[in-house]
Amino acid sequence: MGKVVVKDIEFVDALRKFNHITSETRKTAKHHEFYLRPGLKAKAKKEEAKKTNAKCNAKKRHKEFGKAPHTPSTPGL
Repeated sequence: MGKVVVKDIEFVDALRKFNHITSETRKTAKHHEFYLRPGLKAKAKKEEAKKTNAKCNAKKRHKEFGKAPHTPSTPGL
């Protein structure tokens, strides 16, 4: 567990530092939780990138076209 000593009125800075330390601890713990073969690690990384890109693209579409997704109208349906 991380430990931060607060001096004077540096509470906000100390809290920020503590959060950084604990996030690093969580990242390390997650990394060493179990062994993942290199192929599976690459596959998981690829899936994560796909998910991140989908989120980013959805945000871009939302900015460009407003709330409703862009659907071109097709006559004759």
